[in-house]
Amino acid sequence: IAPTDIQDFEALISEYPGGEVLGHGSVKTSLGMADWSNGTYSEDGEALDEVMMYCVHPSGSGILILRSICPAGLTTIDERLSVMQKLLTHVS
Repeated sequence: IAPTDIQDFEALISEYPGGEVLGHGSVKTSLGMADWSNGTYSEDGEALDEVMMYCVHPSGSGILILRSICPAGLTTIDERLSVMQKLLTHVS
């Protein structure tokens, strides 16, 4: 189950072994402003980075959540946010 907002996400990250919130903010997307947060944690002995982005669903009701999990250090937060922004240009 995905956290429904940044506070839920950051609380979830802190529950994992080695869990640490690394940052959060807002970015402009094709759907308007979106909030994001990222953190790192260990799962099954592997260090992972996770980013979640939240924005208003195109229908105007509800929240659209994008989630990206990859091995720690594989990509930068800016690279992952850029991919998420591009993905949102295809959502209608």
